[in-house]
Amino acid sequence: MPANNAEGNVRGAKRDYANFLSVAKGSLMETETFLMLAIRLKYITQAEASTAFALVTEISKMLTILRSRLKEEGD
Repeated sequence: MPANNAEGNVRGAKRDYANFLSVAKGSLMETETFLMLAIRLKYITQAEASTAFALVTEISKMLTILRSRLKEEGD
């Protein structure tokens, strides 16, 4: 996810950056899925994953806001 953010940022065009942020959010959701699988497979407990889930939620909101602002500004 951070790599998608970085790559989009250096592209120069706000539209490209917004697209890479969308990809980054997809990667973040994959991470959330892996956390759920880890719980289901009993590798970790829900309590152990709670901090990670909170971070996923916070980062998701940040990506959404940043992407919205880029789209509002346009190129």
